[in-house]
Amino acid sequence: MTMRDWDAEIRRALSAPEEEGAAGPIWHTLWAEMRWDFRPHSWRPPTDVFETEDALVVRVEVAGMRPGDFEVILQQQMLRIRGVRYEPEGARAYYQMEIPFGEFEVLVHLPFQAQGQDTEAEYRDGFLLVRIRKARPVRVRVTHTDAEA
Repeated sequence: MTMRDWDAEIRRALSAPEEEGAAGPIWHTLWAEMRWDFRPHSWRPPTDVFETEDALVVRVEVAGMRPGDFEVILQQQMLRIRGVRYEPEGARAYYQMEIPFGEFEVLVHLPFQAQGQDTEAEYRDGFLLVRIRKARPVRVRVTHTDAEA
């Protein structure tokens, strides 16, 4: 089976609705990251995912970019961040080259479903910060109704 056949087979399996309690989201995240690693000229920037009192924060280290170089997509429990870091123009001869350029993608499986209106992204000091606000607890009023006999 070629890589293309295998990729199509996995895509077909992942497109089916996930069963309750299955390890689907974890497999989806792992497969998406593995699949991306096989693509030529791709890289994955260092990424932190942490929780504060009121939000889940995804911090991606991507210095040397502009806000328009990113695409941030939130879909249910998956956050996808992708973009392109362009190499500065001009001729040069490297003695050491460790800074990756070109297309990149980061996939983060979220521990809860998030809505777009609860999400904000900011690029500052070489970091892309995506904040996904947690839902606030809501007190529900309980009423009494007489049962009809």
